[in-house]
Amino acid sequence: MKLGIGSYTYTWAVGVPDYPAPAHPLGSIELIEAATRHGAATVQLSDNIDLLSLDSLSLTAIRRHAEARDVTLHIGTRGIDPGHMRGYLSLARSVGATLVRTILPKTGTGSTIDDARGLLREVIGDYEREAVAVSIENHDLNSSRELRELVDAVGSTALGICLDTVNSLGIGEDHRRTLDTLAPVTNCFHAKDYRVSRIDHQMGFKVEGVPCGDGLLDLPAIVDCFSRLGRDPDLVVELWTPYQGDIENTVALERVWADRSVAYCRGIL
Repeated sequence: MKLGIGSYTYTWAVGVPDYPAPAHPLGSIELIEAATRHGAATVQLSDNIDLLSLDSLSLTAIRRHAEARDVTLHIGTRGIDPGHMRGYLSLARSVGATLVRTILPKTGTGSTIDDARGLLREVIGDYEREAVAVSIENHDLNSSRELRELVDAVGSTALGICLDTVNSLGIGEDHRRTLDTLAPVTNCFHAKDYRVSRIDHQMGFKVEGVPCGDGLLDLPAIVDCFSRLGRDPDLVVELWTPYQGDIENTVALERVWADRSVAYCRGIL
């Protein structure tokens, strides 16, 4: 497994809609530089990075910057409409990305598993020919069982799951159940640690992000699980850093958490 960071490691430094903008937002080049500082081999430029608006010269510059620093790129989007997915395959070629991560939509085209199966079958051959993987992230929209059935039904070596360790809590699945079901078809892994605590009146719980190694995530066991299954997904650190009341302190805390999390994950790998 290769260690990676992404635009959701530094979500606040990239910029969060409806919150104050950081003084110097991170873009693709800055994230590649951050990976170099961390000694990480992979950078995932996800849907909070606007690649679609960039011209060919800018995309080529991103590719060359990554190549010069021996960094592998992933790119990310949302939705599986065939035209959209072909557009991201073209983007992947332009920046030299080896994987496109996406999420099934909540409504509309591709929101049902039956629809998704047909849409993915339309484009997955194009991805196979270009040797670019498609990675569908688990979220709080579909059960792990549904996503596993989708990947198995499409039946392509180019299609797998981007396994996030927290997202499926939204549908009542903890990371252990998600791992049991999806690890055999995982081609990208989001290491995101968390804790669960009771709210003050004891009637309910809250879920909060923490640096990797500080929460409920048994990362050594997860890495061992992938190894036993013969899976070798890139491990991309992601964070749910809490807002600190102003953007400067939030970005500063996020950087501390990123440093700690990457160091912890490197120690496990």
